Amino acid sequence: EKYDIRSGTASVMYDSPYHGDYAFSGNIWIADDGQRLFARSSNVFRSSESQADDMTYNGNLANLSSVIWLDQSTAADRVLAFGTNGWSSPPPTSIVVYDSQYLNLRGTHALPSYMVPDGSGGGSLEDTEGQFVFMSAAGDRFHALVRVAEGSGLLLDWGLVSGNIADLP
Repeated sequence: EKYDIRSGTASVMYDSPYHGDYAFSGNIWIADDGQRLFARSSNVFRSSESQADDMTYNGNLANLSSVIWLDQSTAADRVLAFGTNGWSSPPPTSIVVYDSQYLNLRGTHALPSYMVPDGSGGGSLEDTEGQFVFMSAAGDRFHALVRVAEGSGLLLDWGLVSGNIADLP
């Protein structure tokens, strides 16, 4: 549904042209130019002032059934996402990379592991789980907030991974 909030109170304007045909499933991320809506369901929809074009299906993010977090950058020509391939899938340990214009899957970029000390000078490598990902306004850098799985025993279990967009697929 689309709502008008200009008067301060939300009022329904209209519903999606095919209510129920394509899932939204919760959270929505808006493209930097405002022309697309990326839904938690991994479906992508147009955003328009024209009711005929607004909320119309625009594609799907391949290899994801549920988006956890997403950022889109026209400058980088990328969509970066953390997501899962099913409701029982393990948490994401890679950034999934798409081209921004056609939503083609470009590949994945593995997140680094954490060394969890065992108290005797050794330790074990634990996967980091992607939580949030962002790109710089210039489209040349990315930043991801990651976390070691709950129960790892680390007091400081959050980290920041940063890199160049050019190093991604």
